[in-house]
Amino acid sequence: MVEVTSITGGHRVSITDATGTQTFDVMDGTGGSGGYSSPWSSKKVCVFGDSIGYGYNNNGHSFVDILSERGFFASVHKNCVSGSTTATLAARLQESADEVAEADIVYAEYEANDIVGLKGGSLTTDALVSTVRNCSSAIRNVNPTCTIIWMPLTIQHLSKIAGTDLSYYQSWVNAMYPVFAELGINLLPIFDTLNTNHASSDGRHPNDAGHEAIADLVMQMPLGTSNYPTALS
Repeated sequence: MVEVTSITGGHRVSITDATGTQTFDVMDGTGGSGGYSSPWSSKKVCVFGDSIGYGYNNNGHSFVDILSERGFFASVHKNCVSGSTTATLAARLQESADEVAEADIVYAEYEANDIVGLKGGSLTTDALVSTVRNCSSAIRNVNPTCTIIWMPLTIQHLSKIAGTDLSYYQSWVNAMYPVFAELGINLLPIFDTLNTNHASSDGRHPNDAGHEAIADLVMQMPLGTSNYPTALS
């Protein structure tokens, strides 16, 4: 179990397993302190995303910036542009090729805009699966050993923003989750940590408290999970 709590000037991370509990402090912008070294303080991270990762409606300040400010990782590279989809990731990877080559972890947060295309019919499940495969290959060509983590929408969040007919998304889950497993891509469902107090004025993008909550989740699960649900219910 991993627990993150706020302390003056930073955050305290407690890791409990069969051997007991180890605690270390991560001070904002300074890395590990307090006699402990964070297991992640030497890791370099790239985050690719859309308006969520950018911090739309929050002055361009997102969970990505918060992770950088907290100093949890050695470095955090942000390449998040509002309106982006998975189809734009290939171009973003070229822009940040040097950072990807040195990254230990690559996060991808694009699914919100992909869902708009799936729902409206401008994007097919087969096309999106193919794009994810191509993007995974592009990352592996630059950096064969990094961990790739997808930040997916889930039924809990999607039902709040897209209504009750989610059959198009069920088709995507059925097709894509086995492919995630095949490609060795982990999942981190960041949106499930949000509640109504975390919405900005447009009701769709996180406010600063929402981005803080997402950053907390990333710190609790830096490598996400390889458990793939097979149904939305």
